[in-house]
Amino acid sequence: MTPLQIINKAQSLGVSLNLGEKNTIQFTGTRNSIDEILPLLKTHKQELLQWFEFNYLYNYISKFYGWTQEDHNSWSEDLLQQPKLVIYCLRALKRSWDDGSFGVLKKIHWLEDDE
Repeated sequence: MTPLQIINKAQSLGVSLNLGEKNTIQFTGTRNSIDEILPLLKTHKQELLQWFEFNYLYNYISKFYGWTQEDHNSWSEDLLQQPKLVIYCLRALKRSWDDGSFGVLKKIHWLEDDE
């Protein structure tokens, strides 16, 4: 299952999923609904976390570039093929906008926190 299919399944059960702090998935709903979806969440946790981070970064950056739904679809396809690379690129772009480089990427933008 793709992350979007899992999110839709959770919603159909009345469970809301969100990106929590410290790389966690927050969920709210009835105990029975949560119990039903929890095994799926555990199995696909990494993919869901990547999807939530992807959407957070994409939405943050897209306002600067005026990206469209078509752009989102293309980035989403890339995410399925090379998730680590896509997240790495979006993080670098976010760091560039955050420090006032306006999307111009410098070596410092490519460095992750643990590097």
